[in-house]
Amino acid sequence: MKMYLAGPMTGYENFNIPAFKTAKEELEKQGFEIVLPYDIENTEQSGWTWGDYLAEDIRIICNDCMGMVLLPEWERSRGAKLELAAGLMQALKYPEFEFYEYWPQLKVEYRLKKRNALIMAGAWFDEWDTYSKEAKNA
Repeated sequence: MKMYLAGPMTGYENFNIPAFKTAKEELEKQGFEIVLPYDIENTEQSGWTWGDYLAEDIRIICNDCMGMVLLPEWERSRGAKLELAAGLMQALKYPEFEFYEYWPQLKVEYRLKKRNALIMAGAWFDEWDTYSKEAKNA
């Protein structure tokens, strides 16, 4: 099953790419097929805006994946929250669409925590306003 890996990039050293790669590597060892945000290696694609990358990520989530894994601090990322919203829409159409949270500090067998769509929708809603206000004030 293909799973989209969402998490914060903007404002992180090296766009948080090392965290994405580490999680992808570990999850693939556990049998998951992990899809990273579009062109994670080339965040300076000629003429592309943040919205262009996000649109491609949402296309990938809606057309290619049947689940999503969220990295720590996903709630601090506007993009990850919008990707999660796309995943929630997929879960309405495909109830088998799965959500996981990834916790690198835990033992391997406990790093993934499965969440249902209602819990993720609540987290999306609760965290949206808090971090959106922080971003405006920063």
